[in-house]
Amino acid sequence: MINLGTLKEITDLRSIWPHEALNFTPWVAENVELLADAVGLDITVDETESSVGNFNVDIYASETGTDRKIIIENQLEDTDHDHLGKLITYASGKDADVVIWVVKHAREEHKAAVEWLNNHTDDKIGFFLCEIKLFQLNDAAVSHFKKVYLAPGYTDLRRGIDGLASIVRFQFELDPYDKNTLFLFCGRKKAAGSRHQINCLILLMSVYSETVRKSL
Repeated sequence: MINLGTLKEITDLRSIWPHEALNFTPWVAENVELLADAVGLDITVDETESSVGNFNVDIYASETGTDRKIIIENQLEDTDHDHLGKLITYASGKDADVVIWVVKHAREEHKAAVEWLNNHTDDKIGFFLCEIKLFQLNDAAVSHFKKVYLAPGYTDLRRGIDGLASIVRFQFELDPYDKNTLFLFCGRKKAAGSRHQINCLILLMSVYSETVRKSL
């Protein structure tokens, strides 16, 4: 019999990463491919806590295979004017081509500010505002899984395992019976895993201002 785990959002990101500079920034640097996938760029980390005069930008990076410079500023709280000002300062100091702001929650005013920056700078400059969501799946270890896929939106779980397997095969174009991969589907209230009960963390990133993003 297949057991289904439950998906619970972790709203206190500092319970996982207590300190931005000591915990979260190193984690982002080590897992930068997750951020790269979200913004659609190949990112190579050059330096963390990189000096900008008397200040430090969290991550200084470059687009892989090009000379385009990237700065990444992290904020484990709601967006604020202080960090927006820091972004402009760091972008100027590093002569950045791409500016990425990773936050817990993006206020509407700051979404609008990022859109305004994208609309009023030339095509060589791009600003990204990324909101992160962290979820925990309860009750059993899944360390043997090499990949975890979470289907976007809601799925009618009444379709059963065969129906979910069909989604994986024909929509994801993946093997639903790959023993090294876990596929997750969200119902209206819970998320179901098609293998075992599980205990892991899933990070989701939403990128704002994508509709006004420039050709990067």
